Amino acid sequence: MTEGIQEKTNRSRVWTTIMELHRNGQQITRQRVIELSGLTYHIVDGHITNLIEREGTLRRVIDGVFEPIMPFAEPRAITVTDLPDGMMIVEIGDLLLTLSPVEVRMLAKRLQGDAQTAANLQMQHDVGFLTHEVQLRLMRQRQEQNGLIESLQAEIKAMKKKGAPPDHPRMVSQEPATSIRQGSLLS
Repeated sequence: MTEGIQEKTNRSRVWTTIMELHRNGQQITRQRVIELSGLTYHIVDGHITNLIEREGTLRRVIDGVFEPIMPFAEPRAITVTDLPDGMMIVEIGDLLLTLSPVEVRMLAKRLQGDAQTAANLQMQHDVGFLTHEVQLRLMRQRQEQNGLIESLQAEIKAMKKKGAPPDHPRMVSQEPATSIRQGSLLS
C-alpha cells in the first residue's frame, strides 16, 4: 500500500517539477528534473517515459528535451488603444476592456513580473549562446596551436636528423613549444 502512495508522490513531484520548468520557460531535461525534484535517475526516467508513452501529457522536442502537451486555445489578436483622456481600450479577440489609468497601473504591476521573467530568460539564452561561441573559438585556437607545435617539433626533428647546426633559430630552444602544449603559456 505504501508503495502506491510513494509512487504517486514521486509522479507528482516529477510532474510538478516539469510544470515549474515549463512555466519559467526553461528547458525540461531529465537531469534538470533530477536536480530540482531530488529523485534518482531511475525514478525520473520511469515517470518521464510513462508521461510520454502512456499518458501522452509530455512530448520530446529533441533528444533529451521535453515539453508538456498543453491544451491551450490559439492565441487571439490583442490590440491596445490609448485614449486622449488617459483611458485605455484593450481588445483581446472579441473581448473589449476599457481601463482607467488606475486600472492600467494595477494591470501593469501584475504583468511586470512576467515581463521581467521573459527578459531574464532571453538574457540567459543570449549569454549561453555567446559562451558556446567563445568555447568553440577557443577549442579551434587550441587545435591550431597544437597543429603548429606538432609541425614545429617535426621540423626540429628533421633538422636534427640532417645535422643542422645547434645555433640554427629553430634549434635554439624547444621549451616554449613544450610549455605551450602543456598550457602554461596560455594562462
